[in-house]
Amino acid sequence: MAKMKKRPDKTCKIILLEDMTSKFAYPCILDLKMGTRVHGDEDNEQKQKRKMAKCAASTSASLGLRVSGMQVYQISSRQFMYHNKYYGRTLTADVFKETLCKFLHNGQKLRKDLVDPILDRLKHFHLVLSKQHTFRFYSSSLLIMYDGKETRIQQAPTVSPKRSTSFDDRETLTALSTSNENLTRQSKSLDRIGKSSRSSSQERPCSPSSSTLSTDPSSTPSSTLSTDQQKSSCKVDVRMIDFAHTTYKGYRDDPQHKGPDKGYMFGLENLIKLFEAIKDDI
Repeated sequence: MAKMKKRPDKTCKIILLEDMTSKFAYPCILDLKMGTRVHGDEDNEQKQKRKMAKCAASTSASLGLRVSGMQVYQISSRQFMYHNKYYGRTLTADVFKETLCKFLHNGQKLRKDLVDPILDRLKHFHLVLSKQHTFRFYSSSLLIMYDGKETRIQQAPTVSPKRSTSFDDRETLTALSTSNENLTRQSKSLDRIGKSSRSSSQERPCSPSSSTLSTDPSSTPSSTLSTDQQKSSCKVDVRMIDFAHTTYKGYRDDPQHKGPDKGYMFGLENLIKLFEAIKDDI
């Protein structure tokens, strides 16, 4: 911005970042690091070994996904419950379903109404990504978001949630801190993704456009959906973020890969199975 002010006559390329939680009054967010590999092709040997060790010691190896952060609004206390990436590294595959239930629990009850909309989006992501040949989404994350305040109980005056004293601002769920090199890589990757998936993905009416990949669970126009279906489609939002290490055939001198990203797909398939297990338990 400083450079733009100094040279107002010069055109500068920028990436406009979206606050993906702006449409939620009480945003509940689950940040999942996806895939069995989180190091990029450009990482040096030392960094690769360090990241591989983190994967081997966490659910990245066993499930293809790992909790990087989570915040959930608790109705009774009017506070957010927070967990950071260090919490995620302590989790095992055996308790991962319990963690997802914790994400869906508002302190009074499990938000059963969110399970189907989340599954719809995850399954559509699976369909879209299965067609992305040569792409590798190393170290990218999946954000699952919903509003912690249900519509039918919003009659009471809105009270700003209290902040947990244990929450560390440095661990807040944000994707705004990226280098210029990373922004360039993200921009090119997203451009390719958009061209590849445009035929099978639509922008949902309740979700503004952004520099992330989001999907519509079906190709049915919103005008043909029932009122309940349209409300359901707006309850949750699922986005892919962090494309700093994403690569594809023809990008610079990166190694070429064939077929879909198996590590990412493995994580996505396990996530779908876990939410389906939760649905079966309801």
